[in-house]
Amino acid sequence: MSRAATAVLVGIGFAVALVLVAIARLMLFGWAGVAPDDARYVFIGLSTFDGNGPITPSGNLFLLRSPVYGVALAAGSVFTGNGPIEGARIVAVILTVAGLLAAVGVGWVLAGPIAAAGTALALLAMPLIWRLLPTLRIDLPQAAGLGAMLLALHRPTVRRWALAGALFGLTILVKETILLIALAPLAFAGTMPRARLAQLWSVFLVAAAVVAGWWWVVVWVKSGEIFPLNAVGVIERRDVGADIRLDPFGVGLLGLVGAAWAVVAGGARRDPGLRLLVVAAACLLPPAAYATLNGLSSRNYAGLAVLSAIAIGVAAAMVATWALSRTSARPRLRVGALGLAAVVGIAGATAGQVRVGDPGEPPLPGQLVDWLRVQTPPGDHVVMTFRYDEIVALDLYGAVAVPSLAAVRVDDDAPLSGFLWIGLRDQQLFGYTRSRWEATLRRPGTSHLVLAGPHPLTPAELMPTLDRGGLPGVVRATSFEADGDWATIYRVDGAAVRASPTDAALHLSPAAAIAWLDMAGSVPGGTAASASGQLAATGAIVVGPGAESLAIRLVGVACLVPLTDLGSDAARIAPIGAACGGG
Repeated sequence: MSRAATAVLVGIGFAVALVLVAIARLMLFGWAGVAPDDARYVFIGLSTFDGNGPITPSGNLFLLRSPVYGVALAAGSVFTGNGPIEGARIVAVILTVAGLLAAVGVGWVLAGPIAAAGTALALLAMPLIWRLLPTLRIDLPQAAGLGAMLLALHRPTVRRWALAGALFGLTILVKETILLIALAPLAFAGTMPRARLAQLWSVFLVAAAVVAGWWWVVVWVKSGEIFPLNAVGVIERRDVGADIRLDPFGVGLLGLVGAAWAVVAGGARRDPGLRLLVVAAACLLPPAAYATLNGLSSRNYAGLAVLSAIAIGVAAAMVATWALSRTSARPRLRVGALGLAAVVGIAGATAGQVRVGDPGEPPLPGQLVDWLRVQTPPGDHVVMTFRYDEIVALDLYGAVAVPSLAAVRVDDDAPLSGFLWIGLRDQQLFGYTRSRWEATLRRPGTSHLVLAGPHPLTPAELMPTLDRGGLPGVVRATSFEADGDWATIYRVDGAAVRASPTDAALHLSPAAAIAWLDMAGSVPGGTAASASGQLAATGAIVVGPGAESLAIRLVGVACLVPLTDLGSDAARIAPIGAACGGG
């Protein structure tokens, strides 16, 4: 067999290995739990199939991202007859594997079968990619569109660039962080007349606009905002700092990625295909940097990771070609060098796979769904806080509505008397207003309230009061606990629900109370004493650890009066006076 035929078989073999590893991982470790965002996408897809449009479980129009990915996931259950989650998983894994194979294909087109094999090994060595495999996450399906688009762009013809533009538009609708890829044709500057490049670039952009432009119109008509700036505003309101952590393997892999890009960049001066890869990666750097600065999940680097795997494969092929040319007269040395490279690559892939871990699927959502399916009349409403609400809503789709009890941001001018509970998430204060509590639980057909945690938006500090019947219209029914997660279900009598200050005090944790004191004391005209006085005037109840630190902040203005009937870590904030042991 010729050397070229052997190389082709090796490249194909590694591509097949990717598919086999994906199947083996799913068979051995199973699926990951469904993330809230992904459950929402599937729900929106099912809603769209039913003719209701992109509606969330709470009945709101979802405009932060197009419904295209959700429709694709929902199609899995619609066309296969499986449940919504099982069908969505089939679609997601097909798209994910397609993205990996597209990356191998790009490596092959750019530098031959050795690059394809190197790309496959690099993909296998990246734990991030394989942690996403058993999920419904949107990032690797986006990479599938990116890989297909690069394959189409590689040969500059009108038809291929029209196809690339259509794929670009579709991928934008999947996840808009790819928008800067509109600049990818810059890679071909200098390789053809400017007029020809302008023509092809126009074809590319027009095709993308035809496929994706309708979503900009929808967002503008429905909200008056420009997509995707409406989503950017939501992200920035989170105000979360960067948090990047790498273990030694991650540092080594990052170093290899940097070296590979240096080699590819060197060859890109002469090869427009390599320039296309470099420009595509450069277009993904700004959204990756934005994700880092805003504390978003590492999965936002998936597209860049896939391109980096291609860069490793291409760089390996370039180095191998150079090495073979230098050792043509020494066949034993050449075979030894290639064997060593193969061993190192396989060892790296193995090390990466070992670090992926077991995805694990939390049992609590299934327990909640089983109980609610039996106990809740069809057509009724089950109100939930953020934790697991989207997942439960998806499992109960078409039988029971699961609206969310939405938290609102607590600003320095928001009156404390209007809040039933305030919590701290990402160093920001959020709360449930009394008016929203009453409006949501009084909605006709509401029969249950589910509080699940741990989660910063779950009002755990309110639960001791709820458990002892301290809030009208809400009575404890049952509770569940599994693998560190917990949930309590309450029966709701909408006609009896009340949440005025005379019915229940403000509830919060000591940490949230301190954060509120900091905020209120820093406003113009505010002081530490005035802030403590405002908090004490509400008769707020604090529950949880950290009471000592709060008590220090309240000295001279208020004190903490233990409430043993609510628990050993519960206390009421009272103004200085008889309740505090004073006159």
